[in-house]
Amino acid sequence: MIVWSDMEALAKKHLSSLIYNSEYNFDSQVIRIADKIYAEKAVKMILIAGPSASGKTTFANLLADRLEFRGVKVHRISTDDFFIDRDKIEVLPNGLLDMDSLNAMDVKLLTFTIESLLEGNRVVIPRFDFVEGKRAGDTRE
Repeated sequence: MIVWSDMEALAKKHLSSLIYNSEYNFDSQVIRIADKIYAEKAVKMILIAGPSASGKTTFANLLADRLEFRGVKVHRISTDDFFIDRDKIEVLPNGLLDMDSLNAMDVKLLTFTIESLLEGNRVVIPRFDFVEGKRAGDTRE
């Protein structure tokens, strides 16, 4: 097992090698996951969870690319587009918005959208405008 001090020493001596190996291992994992999904023809939806800025979108895009390469039709939906208007989001004691809370999302619409998709229905996906801090007027199907 590698401990933090080992990683720190390795990084100081072999930073470019560490980066290359990390990216190679990550890409290999994405390929293995895509292979498993492709082999399981009944998969209708893949959900990716994690905290803010943890790489969910990057992972989703890489996985989608790998699946599309195999001929799988992929539609990406970001939960970011289901945020409620910024002025309705709870402010934390430190003055920041609690964007990680379920209360910051239109959970009802997200649930309806997921259920509708699983039933095979077409859905309209909202788009959240982060500059304006509210749902944009345009949507997509």
